[in-house]
Amino acid sequence: MQYEEKVEEPSIDGTIAVDKMIVHKLKYHETLDFGEQQLTTSTGKKAGDVFDDIARLIRNSSTLANRLIDNESKLIKGNSSATVDIFEATMTNYNVEFKLLGWPIDMSLGQLQTLSSVDDLKGEIDNSFILGSEAFYSY
Repeated sequence: MQYEEKVEEPSIDGTIAVDKMIVHKLKYHETLDFGEQQLTTSTGKKAGDVFDDIARLIRNSSTLANRLIDNESKLIKGNSSATVDIFEATMTNYNVEFKLLGWPIDMSLGQLQTLSSVDDLKGEIDNSFILGSEAFYSY
């Protein structure tokens, strides 16, 4: 009787490779397929959730910045708050804070206004809480 040896393909689940894939797909305006959405990032988050929330932030950043400007306090310049989609932001002295996947992100109003690509989030999301520190390294 012969036995067939079954060799399992190595999985990228739970590794920095998933993080790099997310950055790559966002950078080139691609989407995750169903199997990719089910993977886990190196930080233990579901790849589909991370991808979707980062894409939402990029898509809604200028609207969020405009609402913060529209809501700016007349008494204390540079202070306001606004909510767009899933993002509740507060601005103090033109510095904006909001949460992305439960983790606080701080950036200037100018950065938020010009946010247009995942590359603009380098140093913000590759913090080992949202994505691993090597997420922006070559894919």
